[in-house]
Amino acid sequence: GYESGEKKMIELFEKPDEPPYFGSYHLLNASIIYPDLFKPLADKKGEFKKKYNATWYQWCKNAGFALIYGCGENKFDSTCKKEGAYALLKSKLPRLFALADKQIAHANEMGYVETIPDKTVNPRRGYPIYCSRNRWGSVSPTVPLNYHVQSSAMWCTMKAMIRVSDFLKSQKNCRIALQVHDELVLDLPAKPKKGNLPIVRKVAQLMRQSGDDIGIPLTVGIEYHSTTWSEGESCNL
Repeated sequence: GYESGEKKMIELFEKPDEPPYFGSYHLLNASIIYPDLFKPLADKKGEFKKKYNATWYQWCKNAGFALIYGCGENKFDSTCKKEGAYALLKSKLPRLFALADKQIAHANEMGYVETIPDKTVNPRRGYPIYCSRNRWGSVSPTVPLNYHVQSSAMWCTMKAMIRVSDFLKSQKNCRIALQVHDELVLDLPAKPKKGNLPIVRKVAQLMRQSGDDIGIPLTVGIEYHSTTWSEGESCNL
């Protein structure tokens, strides 16, 4: 969203508690693909999902994930169960699809795409990600944007893990226990009244630096598990 300059996507990220999207990319897609169903429920948080959770909302959500991971037009339309949905989304989010076209053109010319440049490494070039070609010599159009975005996300995760690991070495009995997609699971000594929050707040600040490195604002949420992984509570930063 930020890289392409797509205003509607930026708006939903920066105003997560405001209608009509309430911070949800799935609701943004639904407003475009199913406008007649979405509009009557647009001002009520959670109502569209609640009413159509097993149907239109879920199908739109599935199609959105499929698009992120590289599906084509026919697959997108069939997943959200509406003919012309892909073309409609493209017409309403032109900057996003222009970014995709840019990555496709680069991949076909060079054979690879790059992550978003990290100004602490090279402000002009990102890390190259190889894109294989088909038997006709071209790169599949579903691959380049996916590789560009997902690899940039994992670059941010890698930078976060390095910074957090270095910081935790200065704290007694603190470590990264797991990395799961975009989450870091920390193992910290038990302290009363969430006494570890100063450490965790510092970790969140270090994780947000990954966004500063590539010029994309990132948010970090905290969840505290006192005794078991199955029971946690969100904490304010």
